[in-house]
Amino acid sequence: MADDQVNPLEVYQKDSRIACQYGAKCYQKNPVHHQKYKHPPVKTQKPSTKKTVSKPQKRDDDNPADSEKKESSSSKDEESEDEKEKPSSIYESPEKTTSESTTSPADDDKSRKFSDTPSSSQRTKEKVIEVKKYKDSVPQEQKQLIKQIFLLEMPEDFYQFYEFCCSLSSGAPGSALRAVGLELVGPFDVLFGKIKKFSSEDQEKYLRHWRYFYDPPEFQTILKSNNKEGLHFGYWRDEDDKLPVFVARNSAMTDCKILPVAETIFGAVSAFAEERLKKASPFEKSSISLVSRKVKQFAKSNNISLELDSLSMRSRNRKSVTKTFHGAGIVVPYDKKTQVGYRTLAATDSQFKKILEKLEEGDDDAKKEYMSKIEEMVRLATIAADECDFGTPLELAHDLFSSGLSSVEKRALQMFTMSYNLLQRPVFSKIAAAHLKDRKKDCNLSVL
Repeated sequence: MADDQVNPLEVYQKDSRIACQYGAKCYQKNPVHHQKYKHPPVKTQKPSTKKTVSKPQKRDDDNPADSEKKESSSSKDEESEDEKEKPSSIYESPEKTTSESTTSPADDDKSRKFSDTPSSSQRTKEKVIEVKKYKDSVPQEQKQLIKQIFLLEMPEDFYQFYEFCCSLSSGAPGSALRAVGLELVGPFDVLFGKIKKFSSEDQEKYLRHWRYFYDPPEFQTILKSNNKEGLHFGYWRDEDDKLPVFVARNSAMTDCKILPVAETIFGAVSAFAEERLKKASPFEKSSISLVSRKVKQFAKSNNISLELDSLSMRSRNRKSVTKTFHGAGIVVPYDKKTQVGYRTLAATDSQFKKILEKLEEGDDDAKKEYMSKIEEMVRLATIAADECDFGTPLELAHDLFSSGLSSVEKRALQMFTMSYNLLQRPVFSKIAAAHLKDRKKDCNLSVL
């Protein structure tokens, strides 16, 4: 009777552990999570349905005495079964006990796995399996929220990488890679619970969230490194309704160069860890090596590519119609037979760079002269677009954007808007407009 009089809500309020951000709706099955975070009793959210499921419906011809015997027998059986399935001490918290009443038999089987004390090798194997299962349990609401905020869909390796970082540091997954000098940013902030609500009025602001100075609309930051160089990594998409084609890097405080690194975020981090390892001091090497080894183990266990120049990346490079100033290139529909889809700009790269240099350094008269040359390139790119060579204004937009000159940003946006509309990539057009409205050349780019 004493147990029945315990108020679960009162126990929850007195619990000194950190409250889980998902509350009673938490999808986490990892015992380490439940050991560290507390969860509100399910009874405070909605009435329990356990009695209505387990208690049989009474019939007119039932004998009251027989009914009492059946209920007594059923109660004993339940108590016996509860004793058998009693979990280990890390689950003996009020929030876990209440949440178990709503779980399915399959979920009970999962929780019983952690009640045993397997050998070290078994424990490692179970952890990998659990993480692999858990990656598919990221709430659909979070995926939808990411799509609403950033207007782009995240690939599977994005969520897998989040789970990997949680396995390294469940309390602070965003800083799990500090040993190699990396931090998870951008859309990861939704998974961290930093962005819980979204209004359409905030759309522009969030489209600039962790968008560095030289990040074109096709590039979306997901990892940041040091602020001295402004080094960061991001997904590169050629089309706004498609998944990324590779992960690239850029040093925003140095130049506009965007360097493709790997097919997945795991491959990019693995390559960066190896790079850091070569320059690390003896004191740093052990922690960097540990992270590098765990990245490779997780990737291998989950069949995740670590290739730096995969077949799909090479195939994409062949589709690129021009490299552009940033080097990542652009992809547009192009017919080799008719040569419709792209034509070269009215100036070579070297000529164009000289025009931009003169525009930046010259006096007022020189600036007018060289701006007129850019206007002529814009006019010819517009004619190319009219003749279905949509890649030409897109290349011009990227090159003007990559120059970093504020005096040509208006023309860059004009070319971005034209080409993206013709190529049916409206999301990129919105990103370009939002970015150029408040473009910053620093490394403090969070809008939260």
